Amino acid sequence: MKKITATFAILVVTSATILSSSAIDAQEHKPIFTKSYVQFMAGKTGTAGSATTIGFQAATKNNWVFSVEKQKLKYESANLPSDYQPSTGVVLFVIPIDGSNPRDKYSAINITGGKLFHTSRTTWITTEAGISFYKAEVVKFTPVEQTSIDPAWLLLGFYSQSSNYNTTSEIKKGTGAILKCDFNWAFSNVTGLGISTFANINGVKSKIGIELKFTLGWMNNATKK
Repeated sequence: MKKITATFAILVVTSATILSSSAIDAQEHKPIFTKSYVQFMAGKTGTAGSATTIGFQAATKNNWVFSVEKQKLKYESANLPSDYQPSTGVVLFVIPIDGSNPRDKYSAINITGGKLFHTSRTTWITTEAGISFYKAEVVKFTPVEQTSIDPAWLLLGFYSQSSNYNTTSEIKKGTGAILKCDFNWAFSNVTGLGISTFANINGVKSKIGIELKFTLGWMNNATKK
């Protein structure tokens, strides 16, 4: 995880350096990059999974776009047995305590490129494809006999029953692919909102998802002459 975070930081700093050093064409004095902004995203993947992303995106005057981002996904384990029963319990006779299904955790650095399509002065769509360097924490299940709390605790209103599986985690690393399509709306020169959709293709469990996003940076939202 530390290596992934360090890599992401290096990529963001490198991207910012490229922008600051080459943002103006020396001969024509025209901006090379027409948009550059940081993106903060959160949403869903699958029916019970979550997705969070932070990244950087820039677009050139020829409407090419590139992005670098760090994405985290949590979703129901791909190895979940069909007969899995989570731990359960009751406190003070009436307060239920139910365990949840274990989740796999996925973290990745995504590097993508594609095209930008203007739909109005303040809105645009980006389509991108790229490579994903991921690290996944995958849950493994081992069947065990369920156990219950000592019956004496029932007199005090406490009850619990363990799961019928023990769980351990296995770390998997690899390289995958990612596809993205985003709708963006700049409601000012420096801030915007949008919707991001993605398909994450990897050797652990490929996922699709949707995120709402907030953007902060240079939108180049100038009035047309």
